[in-house]
Amino acid sequence: MFEMGGVVGGGSGVLAPLTAAVDGLVAANHRDVPLADLVADIAVLHTQEQRLAAAKMAMIRA
Repeated sequence: MFEMGGVVGGGSGVLAPLTAAVDGLVAANHRDVPLADLVADIAVLHTQEQRLAAAKMAMIRA
């Protein structure tokens, strides 16, 4: 078992929608989703992870 925590501090607020989306993904019941849809969702999530990594690098370089 693990606990997911947040970063102390408010930040800019730009990531609030992303945080809400991830919270929804964590809370979702993935057993009710057809396998083909689950595979597609995982592929999209992988793409979004790559985009997020690129955004983090851009923030670091700024």
